[in-house]
Amino acid sequence: MRIIVSRSGGFAGLTRRAEVDVDAAPDAGWWREAAAEAVPLPAPPSDDACSPVRDGFTWTIVLGDQSAVLPDSAVRGPLREIAERTLAEGETPR
Repeated sequence: MRIIVSRSGGFAGLTRRAEVDVDAAPDAGWWREAAAEAVPLPAPPSDDACSPVRDGFTWTIVLGDQSAVLPDSAVRGPLREIAERTLAEGETPR
């Protein structure tokens, strides 16, 4: 399974991308367990329920065959751990 994370926006407006091949990771068990807790991925909030946050982040997260584009406020719990750890430890896609 592949996990791909992209975080864009923020004060500088930069985009960071990284991916992890769970099957090749030395701690594959952690990744699989966290992914199992994070799915199904949350649906993006409706436009009425979520006003844009100035300098906020937008996350694009792919866990295997599921994907979602979410505001920073919707990335919580195990999904937040996965997203941040992927950016910190994952490889930059080509």
